Amino acid sequence: MIKMTKFLKRFRIYIYFLLAFIEGIIATLFLVQLPSETEYLFIFGLSLQRFALVLGNITLAFFFFFIAIYFWKHPGISKKLEVHLSQGKISSIVFLALNIVGTTFIILAFLLPEYRFSSYIGYFERLRPAIIWFALIYLQTNLLLISWRKFTKPYKYQPKRAVITFLTSFIAIWVFIASSGLGISPDDRYWNEAGVPLLNEQVFIALVISITFLFFSSRTKKTQGHPFLAFIHKKQDIFIFIILWIIAAIFWINEPLPHNFFAPGPYPPNNELSPYADSATFDIGGQFALIGQGLFNGGFYNRPLLSGFLALLHLIVGQNYLIVVALQTAIYASLAPILYLIGKELNSRTAGILISFFVILKNINAIASSTWILSVHSKYMLTEFPTAITLALFTLWFIRWQKKGGGEERYLILAGGALGLGIMLRTNILLFIPLALFLFLLKLKTNWKKLLQTTTILLLAFFFTISPWMWRSQKVASTPLFFLDIITEVIRTRYSLGVDDVPASHANLGMGIANQHLARRKAFPVNTLSRQFTQKKTNNHIQSDALVFIPNHFFHSIVTSVLTLPTSFTFHDLRHTIKNIYPYWNKINGQGWGGQLILEAKIVLLWNLFLLSLGLGIAWKKWRVTGLLPLFVFLTYHISNAFARTSGGRYLVPVDWVTFLYYALGIVEIIFFITASLRLNICNDNKENKTQNKLHPFSYQPGILYILPFFLFVSMITILDQAIPARYPKLTSVQIQEKIIQGEFLKQTNISEQKLNTFLQEPDARIYFGRSLYPRFYTRGDGEHSTGRDAFEDKDFPRLTFTMIGKFGQTGVILPLNESPLYFPNAADLILIGCQHPTEGYLFPYIDAYKIILLGEEPEIIYTREPETSFQCPFPEPVCDGNRNCR
Repeated sequence: MIKMTKFLKRFRIYIYFLLAFIEGIIATLFLVQLPSETEYLFIFGLSLQRFALVLGNITLAFFFFFIAIYFWKHPGISKKLEVHLSQGKISSIVFLALNIVGTTFIILAFLLPEYRFSSYIGYFERLRPAIIWFALIYLQTNLLLISWRKFTKPYKYQPKRAVITFLTSFIAIWVFIASSGLGISPDDRYWNEAGVPLLNEQVFIALVISITFLFFSSRTKKTQGHPFLAFIHKKQDIFIFIILWIIAAIFWINEPLPHNFFAPGPYPPNNELSPYADSATFDIGGQFALIGQGLFNGGFYNRPLLSGFLALLHLIVGQNYLIVVALQTAIYASLAPILYLIGKELNSRTAGILISFFVILKNINAIASSTWILSVHSKYMLTEFPTAITLALFTLWFIRWQKKGGGEERYLILAGGALGLGIMLRTNILLFIPLALFLFLLKLKTNWKKLLQTTTILLLAFFFTISPWMWRSQKVASTPLFFLDIITEVIRTRYSLGVDDVPASHANLGMGIANQHLARRKAFPVNTLSRQFTQKKTNNHIQSDALVFIPNHFFHSIVTSVLTLPTSFTFHDLRHTIKNIYPYWNKINGQGWGGQLILEAKIVLLWNLFLLSLGLGIAWKKWRVTGLLPLFVFLTYHISNAFARTSGGRYLVPVDWVTFLYYALGIVEIIFFITASLRLNICNDNKENKTQNKLHPFSYQPGILYILPFFLFVSMITILDQAIPARYPKLTSVQIQEKIIQGEFLKQTNISEQKLNTFLQEPDARIYFGRSLYPRFYTRGDGEHSTGRDAFEDKDFPRLTFTMIGKFGQTGVILPLNESPLYFPNAADLILIGCQHPTEGYLFPYIDAYKIILLGEEPEIIYTREPETSFQCPFPEPVCDGNRNCR
């Protein structure tokens, strides 16, 4: 055995090339045995292309054979090469190129399914033997280099105990979930599928970019004698921040948004996308401000920030959805560079780059999969994505405060400002105040004076940020603490208190969302709300008791967050990952994935848990509690979701970046371990930064400068709520009728003044003056499939459908038409004449239109119901035959 080992060491380079020769011959034999294309035969039963491949393989194989013979005959040259590579440093660029190219060959040879090659599968089948050959050469090249190296002890951080502790905890949680069913047994409310997945190929791409950055960072550090390179290196964080922001914005804006639930379309007559459901809720809240009626029609609402933000965007770029969300996406792209800074603070710039690209690529997947997954991304008008930005900012600034040893209270002010913005997006943020107090206790312990000071600073920053909207809330609803109202509503709708149980997400389709919230706040004040729970069993469900559904939803969030990481060795594309291969995205309440995992998925899950454990272990070893702050943010948010009886899907988005963060830290740690062990010529930017343990006195004078941007932004939204003059005067039905008469519209409508007077006497008759939003023309049978019936539901006749807002509030509108109108702009001024649709069977009744008069045109355009019917309520629905003839 000893003699065999000495033989292998002495002749390993000879064996290396001899193996390459043998593998080449075998690859050639496999290539020859593939079926031939009889119509393209050239020689020896092979086509010209196949013959060229065979000739190339044989030539290269014998080249390796002659090199093996050469090294066999000249052992001295072999020894010199071995000494050079074992004592010197391998060129970092050679190592980088070798591993990128070699890994690509392995992916092509073993991990890429055949459907990825589409119409090129024939070419791939002929190249596969050569690709497998090159992949084997890459593997044995790495083995040869490793056998020559004299390993050095890696750098300082070896968190073995911490990694083992985290990994053991994860495995214990896994076993507990599998045995108890908590986290995988569906609840009957707000139980969503797994989050948007990150694909294997995207992990590889992000890894290549990060390692390339590490290489070039090493090069620039060694050439700082050049003034320009020295300047770049000194200011590299600023440059990286800007570049990542630009890259994220470009890729996200240019990713097409397919037809989806929250922004369906494009539909005639404008062939535009437009918001729907929750997206429409927040946009309509801002649209009211644009017509001078204040956000949410001047009523009470507990999450105003997004609506105010959208109103500002509309003021800047108008009403086209794609243009508005392009500007929104450009702003939201700041999440990527913010996460870069968090990765840098906890580990290294390389880790920051990696987490940034993970999030960039994941958001691209979220946009591309909008039709398949009910999640959230940067092109939706929803609160989850901006909440992710506020939580990332809170995490970044709190980490910096922790690392500075309490001597930089400006970061506390910034963190409090971020929480202030967050509470105006999602009330879950309220739970981060206790989290901050808990972290203060861990750091300051019994330093009560400093503890009181830091708590005061954070709370002052928080309340000063939201104080303009607190003033507005006090004025409208007699309560400054607007964010407490949602607690009542959540308990009422999620804990089954025996009152109307309509999900809040549907309220946008009704008339007057703000007024509904105000009425609910008065009917169910927080301090008088009964703490009753209704126990309920559904088939194959966990008993819906709070002591069960809270941990059930919490563990479900944990499970679905981990499932956003790759779950297979195979490089499936996005569609196959979600729709065909894996069951994690099969969801309807009570149905879908029940926690089963095949063997491959279990192996990959264990690997993912190891990487997460390694990332957490490194963060803990280096920064202790500070390194675990993103984990605390992750757990706190999901605990708040669990109490709200929500989990999975879109509810993961505000903190799903935490999973990618520790996953990236684990991967980067392996990279640093390999480069350090092999003494590769790559500079490790994972350096320890000493914390400043000395507590410094705080100066309150500059504090206002740090909180001012947050305060001004909220003030701007509050001013917008009040400043725009009313576009539509408050008119009675009689006054609107007079406006029609004075404008001589009756002559064009073929309705006499007497008929109009008679019609308006009917109790269900409506005549409104206001603005149209989101016009969509649906053909017979088309519509949006929401859980509550409304104007946008699919119907058995063609029609124009839109939302209308004005002094009356808001309503859906349906105008039956045989064909789409050629012209019906979004945000048009109009007069509507119609009937209130009967409420039976409808959660959100709408107006059944008879005439619509578009104002501001020369001459005014009037659309009439088709087919025409008698001018009295209610209007009968059109009946259409198989030839699309309606009567």
